[in-house]
Amino acid sequence: MREQDLIEKKRELEFENCSLRAELADLDTLMRMAGFSNGLETVKITAQEIVRYSEDHRYEIDDDLAA
Repeated sequence: MREQDLIEKKRELEFENCSLRAELADLDTLMRMAGFSNGLETVKITAQEIVRYSEDHRYEIDDDLAA
């Protein structure tokens, strides 16, 4: 790649990074407003617990659905 191409690519990546950071900040604020006290950190922990619970109780859930 030419130096000019690399400079342009860097500019594009910096813009994308800035956009993603802004989106993440907006989402974090929205989650706090929705009641997740620590924003995305709390959402992530909650989602991990749901997945863990589902994995631990998969057969019980499947049995209930089969009945």
